[in-house]
Amino acid sequence: MSFKALYGGLRNENNPAVNNSAMQFVLNQDGVPITNSLSRDPYIEGSVGVGNIFKLLRVDLVKRFTYLDNPMVSEWGIRARVKFDF
Repeated sequence: MSFKALYGGLRNENNPAVNNSAMQFVLNQDGVPITNSLSRDPYIEGSVGVGNIFKLLRVDLVKRFTYLDNPMVSEWGIRARVKFDF
């Protein structure tokens, strides 16, 4: 089991919505940003997984608890990690 939280923000000089000279976020074909920055709330997720598969692989089922209102965001996901641990 795992729990992750991230808190922070984007300063105005780095925010493309405020500063046109800042690097712009990538847009999809409809002009909607596919990258989002944090606001006042922390990003929170929890996961349950199985590790040490063939001493190489870990697979987790991930549940996102915050920032679900952003476009193109899924509440559930699968994360896989390959780690060479001999």
